[in-house]
Amino acid sequence: KEMQKLNVQSKQIINKFKDKGDLSPWARQGIAMAISKGIVSGMSADTFAPGAFATRAEAAVMILRLYEQVH
Repeated sequence: KEMQKLNVQSKQIINKFKDKGDLSPWARQGIAMAISKGIVSGMSADTFAPGAFATRAEAAVMILRLYEQVH
């Protein structure tokens, strides 16, 4: 049941992106978790751009946000 609840929550988070169909199925739950924790947010309010490359600055921000989550 916990896994079903997590899948429903993941779908709700992912559904706001118009390019959600481009997200690999295996990555959706992890992406949803990273979004819910504030580590990533997408390229805009409705675009995630899963095929785009992250800049060094974007990667640094994600690493800092992850670090802040664990410390």
